[in-house]
Amino acid sequence: MCEMAPPSYSDLGKACRLQLRRVQAQLQDDTVGGVDISTGGHHSLEEGKVFGDLETKYKWPSHGITITEKWNTNNLLVTEITSQDKLAPGAKVSLEGTFSPDSGKKSGKLKGQYKTTNATLDCTVDGADDSSLLVNGSMVLGYQGWLGGYQMTFDTVAGILKKNNFSAGYSAVTTERHSAVVCTKELITV
Repeated sequence: MCEMAPPSYSDLGKACRLQLRRVQAQLQDDTVGGVDISTGGHHSLEEGKVFGDLETKYKWPSHGITITEKWNTNNLLVTEITSQDKLAPGAKVSLEGTFSPDSGKKSGKLKGQYKTTNATLDCTVDGADDSSLLVNGSMVLGYQGWLGGYQMTFDTVAGILKKNNFSAGYSAVTTERHSAVVCTKELITV
């Protein structure tokens, strides 16, 4: 039997949240030249907003590289270059740049992920023109459907821990249950 790696911390409880909070649609197509094109949109029931995006993906399988370009209804342009399984099996490294033509603001992220059968580790270094350099880290461990995770964000300029979250859950084919302690102050159950 082949076991999958547990989800990333940000994806814990995602299936439940998406069903309860928004309506969405997505269209995908592949071109002859190997470019994937997709467009999608969703309506957030909580905020009453509609959001859409257009995405193109170029893949170089021989080099393990994918270049993704996105444009959304907030007029935000995002380019991401990803290398997967080249450093080590289960390792993924990405460089992402974001630009807003309206405001001229730019931001960048360096992301790393490592997945094994029973663990997923994520680390992101995130910076922008007008904000501190943030280091985000998370880990999710899984065993026979049971999941446990930790997430943190450290502000390098202020020298403080901005996030300190713990989570536990159970995920099976027909059932998903998830609880989180956010900043060690409140308990959220989905």
